[in-house]
Amino acid sequence: MMRFLLRSSVLAFLSVWVSAGLGQGVLTGESVQDKGVFKWVPNDLGDTPEWAERMYSGQAAFHEVADLREAWWRNRPYEKTLHERNFKHWLMHVEHRVGPDGHIRDAGTWAAEAFVRGGGVEGQLARAEAVDPEWQPIGPFETWNNASQGHIPVSWQCNIYCFDQCASDPDVAIAGIEAGDLFKTVDRGLSWTPITLGVPGIRTVTQCAVAPTAASTIYFVSNNTVYGTLNGGSTWDLLYNLGSGANQMVVHPWISDVVYVATDNGLRRTLDGGATWSTVISGKVWDVRFHPTDATVVYALVHEVNPERCAFHRSDDSGATFSLYDTGYFVPSDPSAADDHGGRLGTTPADPDRVYVALIGKGKASDTGWIGLYRSDDKGGNWTHPNGQDGAPYDVDVHPSLATGNMNGTGIYQGFYDFGMAVSHVDADRVWVGVTALNATDDGGVTWQRIGAYGASTYDIGWVHPDIQDLHVLGNDVWVASDGGLNHSTDELATHESRKYGIYNTTLWGFSQGWNVDVQAGGRYHNGNTGFRQDFGTGQHLRLGGAEAPTGYVDPLDANEIRFSDIGDLRLPSALEGTPTGIGNLSMYPTESYVDSRSSELVRDPMYADLLALGNGSGFYRSFDGGADFELTHDFGSGTVLEIEQGRGNRDLFYAVVRAGGSCALHRSVDGGYTWTAVTGLPTSWGSMEIALNPANDDEVWAIKADDDQVRKSTDGGNIWTNPGQDPTAGLQGEDLRDVVCLGDAGTVVVSTTGAFHRAADAAGWTSFGSGLPARWAPFECMPFHRDAVLRVGDKGKGIWQADFPFVPSPIAQPMTANPDVFCAGDTVRFECHSILNHDGAGWAWTFDPAPEFVSSLSVRNPMVVFGEGGAYDVSLTVTDGNGLSDVRSVPAMVVVDPSNPCAASGIPGDALACSGSNGYGLTHDLGLETNTYTAMAWVKPQGIQPDYTAIVIAGDGGGGFNFRQNNELGYHWPNGTWWWSSGLYVPQDQWSHVAMTVAPDGVRVYLNGQESYHAFNPVLGQQGAQFLGNYRGWGSRNMTGALDEVKIWNRTLSREEIREQRHLTLTDAYLETDPDLVAYYQFNEDTYFLVNKHGSSQHGVFTGPSTLAASAAVVGAGVLDRVTVDGPGQYTLDAVGGVLDVAAGAATPGGEVVVHRLDPQPLGAPDQALPFGYWVIDEYGAGNFDSGTAWGLGSPAGSLASWADGLGTLSLVTRNATGTDAWSAPCVVTAVDDQTALYGGSCGAVSSAQYALVSEVCAFDTTAQGLCPGETVGWGNAVIDAPGTYHYLGTVSGDCQTLETLDLELLDPPPLYWDLEGGQLLAPLGWTDYSWTFNGTLLPADGSALDSEGAGDYTLTATDPTTGCTVATTGTVGCPGDLDGDFIVGVSDILQLLGAFGCTDECGPSDVNADGAVNVTDVLFLLGLFGSVC
Repeated sequence: MMRFLLRSSVLAFLSVWVSAGLGQGVLTGESVQDKGVFKWVPNDLGDTPEWAERMYSGQAAFHEVADLREAWWRNRPYEKTLHERNFKHWLMHVEHRVGPDGHIRDAGTWAAEAFVRGGGVEGQLARAEAVDPEWQPIGPFETWNNASQGHIPVSWQCNIYCFDQCASDPDVAIAGIEAGDLFKTVDRGLSWTPITLGVPGIRTVTQCAVAPTAASTIYFVSNNTVYGTLNGGSTWDLLYNLGSGANQMVVHPWISDVVYVATDNGLRRTLDGGATWSTVISGKVWDVRFHPTDATVVYALVHEVNPERCAFHRSDDSGATFSLYDTGYFVPSDPSAADDHGGRLGTTPADPDRVYVALIGKGKASDTGWIGLYRSDDKGGNWTHPNGQDGAPYDVDVHPSLATGNMNGTGIYQGFYDFGMAVSHVDADRVWVGVTALNATDDGGVTWQRIGAYGASTYDIGWVHPDIQDLHVLGNDVWVASDGGLNHSTDELATHESRKYGIYNTTLWGFSQGWNVDVQAGGRYHNGNTGFRQDFGTGQHLRLGGAEAPTGYVDPLDANEIRFSDIGDLRLPSALEGTPTGIGNLSMYPTESYVDSRSSELVRDPMYADLLALGNGSGFYRSFDGGADFELTHDFGSGTVLEIEQGRGNRDLFYAVVRAGGSCALHRSVDGGYTWTAVTGLPTSWGSMEIALNPANDDEVWAIKADDDQVRKSTDGGNIWTNPGQDPTAGLQGEDLRDVVCLGDAGTVVVSTTGAFHRAADAAGWTSFGSGLPARWAPFECMPFHRDAVLRVGDKGKGIWQADFPFVPSPIAQPMTANPDVFCAGDTVRFECHSILNHDGAGWAWTFDPAPEFVSSLSVRNPMVVFGEGGAYDVSLTVTDGNGLSDVRSVPAMVVVDPSNPCAASGIPGDALACSGSNGYGLTHDLGLETNTYTAMAWVKPQGIQPDYTAIVIAGDGGGGFNFRQNNELGYHWPNGTWWWSSGLYVPQDQWSHVAMTVAPDGVRVYLNGQESYHAFNPVLGQQGAQFLGNYRGWGSRNMTGALDEVKIWNRTLSREEIREQRHLTLTDAYLETDPDLVAYYQFNEDTYFLVNKHGSSQHGVFTGPSTLAASAAVVGAGVLDRVTVDGPGQYTLDAVGGVLDVAAGAATPGGEVVVHRLDPQPLGAPDQALPFGYWVIDEYGAGNFDSGTAWGLGSPAGSLASWADGLGTLSLVTRNATGTDAWSAPCVVTAVDDQTALYGGSCGAVSSAQYALVSEVCAFDTTAQGLCPGETVGWGNAVIDAPGTYHYLGTVSGDCQTLETLDLELLDPPPLYWDLEGGQLLAPLGWTDYSWTFNGTLLPADGSALDSEGAGDYTLTATDPTTGCTVATTGTVGCPGDLDGDFIVGVSDILQLLGAFGCTDECGPSDVNADGAVNVTDVLFLLGLFGSVC
């Protein structure tokens, strides 16, 4: 029975511990001592860089290898070489054993010491007693593929190295995880729980076994050490140091104390549950198995040297002795080239004496991994090779390679790392072999099919992860353990399902999370990138693709946007059953490393999410446009920029850790990263450093040595440092710290490989708060999620963990938006709370000054704002937590809105999107459509023949779009469509063409320059999210080289007539406001860092890679059109364009639709002497053509042809092909029949699909607009003009053009001029100029608007109207009839004056009282009648 060795003395056990030994230098694979820490070490290592040699040697310090490797790759394109794969595997096996001095501890010794340090069994019991633990794992518990892939759980989560199932209780099974820990199921894999979480020192579990007759007796190997339990995993004993890696472990079929372990240094056996061990076979043993029905028979595969091969040995005495059996067995054909990479045994109760051996390696130089499957039907006495051939040459159909990525013997191969075999328990001829992929035979190995992972096609059973680690069969249960998880079948793998729910031990190499929305993301070893959103369900993650990059960066403003350096950037769906969509990629990513504390960061400004900072190599970079471009603001010259912290109070304050020459230094910048100073006072010997900045105080900085117990703190910006962790009572002694987080004014947290500790702001020491944590973990990133007041930790092996804050900081308000500059006044601008704030019971209050046009709410966390007008806007945010504590942040001019309204639709061609390279394309916003009524169109200019299936406009997975097929033929993709359908429409290279695609319930139509091709089927709903412009879904091999312009997208099926109408016309703002189905309009005319969607609301697109803007020659512009069907003689009036098509009797016609456009802008490459009235484009869509029997009256803007209608100059017409690639024709004369119509009778050829422009020798234009005051005249040329109107004359000649001088004369209408008599003054209206007065014809010296009366008489006022510039006069009389002397009384003096003028007959003045032209008796009588009157 099992002996609990710790009950005696583990310390004594350590004194006789077997040392694994280290090699003395690496020249060939044979000299590598500890091959178990690498994936695969062949005899011929090929070209080995220095860093790899040092790694293989086993002598180098860990950081030396890491530094040399980083230097090696710095200026080389990354490749996943054999050495690189081995490096990653090496990390998983040794990084946890690196001491503060950088040296790697022996695995067994380290495991034993960790077991003791963790309290052994007693420590396990104590940890198990924790009630309401402070930490809990939060996932990933399950991983799903997306909707476009079927939305099922898939094994892309955790690398399962080994698996076993209890024969007597098959509901019980165990799984050993590469990232550490043994998991157990009691429901046949439907759910799993860890059973070694509290065992100190557990890392990679390489082998495991459950006793067939006792489900509570379990063994496993980790760190070359055997562990065992008798109580189902409640507690574990450390049993034995194997001294090397383990390749297989089996327990006797009915004696649970008998265990065999095949290792690199022998077949080890215990007969007493692990108390004592013996070596029954020396040397490397690859596999060991019991006979299915006779436990006295034991099989083993042994590495032999002469010849080098994997040999079959058998014991007939219960494993006491073994003998070689090789009659008919494999012998290398070229022993000098032989290289044994291992073998696997297979047995089955369906034919108990049958034995299979699968062999990998080389029997001759040309072999690339697969040797073959050997079979014995008499327990190994005699052997055959059913397929008949060892190794190469390989043939996919006749003699395939099972071990390589491709069955022709090429592709990825990883030796014994991923190698398993199992035989059906119901059909002895059915065998499964898993290496990099899963293979099957149903005829005992004569023929093979690939049924999963790399290269599976016809026989693919679907969603089998590459790299098969273990295969297991028990009765009807078939299990496939792989780098991604566990798959289970009960029908011989005809079908299967993923069964790994609860195995959260994923190996995160990157980790990030949202700020206000709970999103978690990161890159992982073996399993690509993962994403979680709060709506997915607890621990439910979405597989996002990729391989194993240490990446993943969540946007705090929009948490659904996540950046990945390997797969590109994407947007998470809002529901787990959705499909991610692509977004524009960053143009640069931070330095990313698999090694702890060797990655840099992507830091977002706390106020503006588009302002980024990162470290890449030795450079510190800033982006001010959301990552479209990065500026090198400082180069440190050597080393690598690692962790970065930015101030919240002073956003120009940055701290950066720079590692150079094996040590880390801290640097500080106060000008946004342009100049830096080295921070002194920290130890210079730290080879790794993590830092934290207090969000409540930019001067408080924390630093830790990230593989030791050293902590430093500064409260003055790094000038003076204290050591708050080294006091013997501080609580951190002996810890391997990994990260530090400052929780504002409340305190600080550190995490280590064995726990977590907090220190309140006013505390003297550190307090442990690690209950619930694994006894050993590998935290690499700790970050606060303030919304819920929890800490999150990303672990390199145990997924994501969470704990409540040990103390809650005071709120710190911080408003956030994307960018300080708002390009479009009509955009909907997102604001967010980026505050330090627990949202439980919290409140928000926003103010904007001046008031915007629209605010969704002033009391929510994330208001949406439409500013409406240009200018600067102040923003203020007040936050209040659930305890009533408040904080406010006011930011003057936080946003500045461009007053020029550059987002209005443009009526000129302008620029186009220029696509190039492997990743230079555009990407729209997420349209968010699920539809089968869709239209996309664009002008496109492909530069040469494009790569097959290069997209023009296409959505991501689950959606569709259209593309180039072979030779630029238009094609399409739709989820249930036919991508190989031939449209017969070929897009010309190197010229502009109009293309379109429509989707309707009855099929897909594609268009080239208005010509249609139709594919009939019933399209399903497509997920039309973000649209790739000029690229197929981010594929570098399908990137367009050329240009795109005028991209328009509708959530509606446009008719053929609408497609043709949209071909040449730009859209107007009025159209954008009134068409509810238009969802995107990109003109590419705006000089900004994003692609402006004219159908905006802030839903713009992005440039990706080297895409840029270039001048466009697309035949588009503002204008008008008419669409008529011309199928016979008659006059076809063009109502919008103006003019008419006059088809004579008997003339040929197109016999179909004709679309006539008049475009406002001048054509690009306008002809000489062109008139500025735009140009005309005719498109014929019928089967025929016009001939000379059709006359065309070209309609132009009203009045534009008046001078030619008046006979001034000669009017001519020129033409070129419709796409504008040909030269303009020679001019031919046309006649201006009125002021807006020119008649073309076909003198230059028949009317056809072409561009047309009017030209004249009168082609320079000088227009004068002038006003004509009433009664005035104007001289123009040789004429004197006295009436309003438009007048022309031919002026000077300049070059080929004579100037047409045009006068637009408008009759001015000044207001009336008057004066009033008030109290002896004449008063005129104010506001006129140049006042002038006369009295009875005599000019007075007055020049103002008021005049003292000179007495009775005639007064004339002259003044100038400032608005029209006209001078106006008015005359009036002061006094009354008969008051001839102006004394305002009719008396004797007036009679005497009249008598003095009696008899006057000419210009008699006021004495002519009755104004009949003479002074006579009637005047005397009239005056006497007024005698005595007072005026």
